[in-house]
Amino acid sequence: MEKRGVIDLAGGGFMCLVGLVSLSQSFEYGIGTASEMQAGYFPMVLGIIAIAIGIGIAVPAWSKPSSWPSIPWRPILAIVAALAAFALLIERTGMMPAVFVTVVISTLANPGLGLRRILALSIGVSLTAWLIFSVGFGLPIPAFGSLL
Repeated sequence: MEKRGVIDLAGGGFMCLVGLVSLSQSFEYGIGTASEMQAGYFPMVLGIIAIAIGIGIAVPAWSKPSSWPSIPWRPILAIVAALAAFALLIERTGMMPAVFVTVVISTLANPGLGLRRILALSIGVSLTAWLIFSVGFGLPIPAFGSLL
């Protein structure tokens, strides 16, 4: 059995959904005409194109034999947990500890990484994020928060 049919059917359906949302939201703005476009014209055209692409992906997949693909739960849960940890820690601990913990948790998605690589990656990403956002862009995010 080929997995492609189910995946393409879901992808085409999602693309149609995105197109329908864009199309429906475009009518809240003025549409205008091709020669006198208003704010909703471009989202309307993009919505129609997305729906057409979604149909083009989903229709051929309808006739393909397929089975449900296995879902990789470990990476999904690791990334969701990392995002939740960042959201909970950024205001309390500051940027560097929050990013450090986020990277450590997200590396659980790949069990093959060693402790040295995880620590090096976490420290490197933490420093890079601090240099880019706090030093480079001047955002008022403390490197270390009040909890430390």
